[in-house]
Amino acid sequence: MSSSGRSSSTRSAEVARSSSSIRSLDGTGFTSVRTTTRRKALVLTLRLFTQKRERISLKSMAALYNSLPVSPVAQQEFDAHHSQLNAFLDSESHLAISDDGPLTYREILSIFVYGEYAHVGVDHWQTYEDLRTTPLFPLFQKCLVDTVVVLARCISAIRDTNRRAVAQLTWS
Repeated sequence: MSSSGRSSSTRSAEVARSSSSIRSLDGTGFTSVRTTTRRKALVLTLRLFTQKRERISLKSMAALYNSLPVSPVAQQEFDAHHSQLNAFLDSESHLAISDDGPLTYREILSIFVYGEYAHVGVDHWQTYEDLRTTPLFPLFQKCLVDTVVVLARCISAIRDTNRRAVAQLTWS
């Protein structure tokens, strides 16, 4: 016990509880560090499904479906989910940042993924930083949330398709 009458494990628990409520300014208001960390983890994990070179990307899964003896039904189901996702990502949002026309949902996802979270290139980072200072930034954040929801639902549906396809495979 310490001189304050609390054990070190009690103090550690109190620090842990209080640290989860630390708040930081993120350009649109205050947000908890825990929420920011969770959002970053979600977006960076979902990114793995959209990057062509990743082993778990949807493009890599499509190649597996083409090379493995899965049922035609599973192949068609996967292709439908993958095509629907690509159609959504490549469709125009209602938001624009130049006179070139509206951004696609894929472009908005890239601005956040590579501008806020992954920091791969200066272009996305600069675009993100420029957007953060505008009063329209919450609209872009809403669009990101919508995109993440569609992406997560698609991945969930593909997970179910993958489970059925794997269960149907016979290994020699």
